Amino acid sequence: MSKNENTKIKLQAVIDAIEEATESYTSFYDTKTKETVYLPDAFMTGETDEALLELLENEPDRFLRFPTKYDIYEYSIMEAFVDYLPPGKIKSELIGAIRGKGAFRRFKQSIRYHGIEQIWHTVRSRNAGVKIIGLIGRAEKCHYK
Repeated sequence: MSKNENTKIKLQAVIDAIEEATESYTSFYDTKTKETVYLPDAFMTGETDEALLELLENEPDRFLRFPTKYDIYEYSIMEAFVDYLPPGKIKSELIGAIRGKGAFRRFKQSIRYHGIEQIWHTVRSRNAGVKIIGLIGRAEKCHYK
C-alpha cells in the first residue's frame, strides 16, 4: 500500500484544482506542504519550473496529480455510455471496468472485447457525450438512437 492511499485532502482543494484547471498547467497536491502546486506545460506557456520538475522526479510519492477537466469529461462520457446500455452481461462488466485506477484502459479493453467499440466512437464523435452529461446532470434518463 502506497503511503498516499491514506492521504486526506480537503474536498474544496480538489474542487478548486479542477475548476482552475487549464490545458497549460497540470496541478498536483503536495502531501508535504499540503498545498496545490502547478506545473506549466513548457510548449503551451513557454515557462518551466525546474524545481518542481526535479521534486516530481525525485519524490514522486510526495505528489498526487489532480484529475484534469479532460479526465473528468472522458470519465463522465464513459459512465453515461454504460448507463445507456441495456441491462445484461456487457453493461455489468463495463460497470466494473470503469471503477478505480485503470478505468480508461479497462473500459477500452472491454468495449473491444464485446465488439461495441464502434458504437462508443459514434456516440463520442457526435458529441452525444456532452448531451448525455447535461441530461445526467439534470437527473434525466436518456436514450439515443
